[in-house]
Amino acid sequence: MHSIILAASLLALLFGPLAYAWLNRQRKLSAVLDGFVFLSIGGIVLLEALPEAVHHGGLLAWLALAIGFFGPSIAERLLHHAARETHLATLLLGGFGLIVHATVDGTALSEPAHTGPGLAIAVILHRLPVGLAIWWLLRPTFGLRIAWLTLGCMLAGTVIGFSMGGEVVAHSTTPLLAVFQAFIAGSILHVVFNKPHLGDRYA
Repeated sequence: MHSIILAASLLALLFGPLAYAWLNRQRKLSAVLDGFVFLSIGGIVLLEALPEAVHHGGLLAWLALAIGFFGPSIAERLLHHAARETHLATLLLGGFGLIVHATVDGTALSEPAHTGPGLAIAVILHRLPVGLAIWWLLRPTFGLRIAWLTLGCMLAGTVIGFSMGGEVVAHSTTPLLAVFQAFIAGSILHVVFNKPHLGDRYA
């Protein structure tokens, strides 16, 4: 049963590239694609990742969230010559944050972390927009190589989180890591709410 749950969670991530390829060809659905990723990823960060980080990190977590969200915009204004580099770094940081989130998902699906099939189904379903978000954020700017590399890391992170289970949970509740997770959450919100369009791709 556990192997089926793990396989389903991996397939949910792999659904992202297929959904993006189809939706991207439907010009009339481009706004639907943007809105879906905007709401789903924003909801996951605000309703799932952020409360957990604030619970363990307290006030410092709120500060880290603000730095992650507003920091890139401030850096762009102060460093006009490095605006593109700031965009690229923020996009990559957001991708890294989704890799971390995938690892936490794997933990939630493992024994004894999950409490029943309801939680497992919820985790698997919310991974559908996460896989789509990787293509929505990284594919237009960095191309297929980076997008697939990031998705591959997410798949590997899921397996690692699933196999390590309780050990990952024990380390994920430390205040320092919670503050870091809040910073990553802010960065993800920044790239989702202010999706950069950089023109030329790197891959």
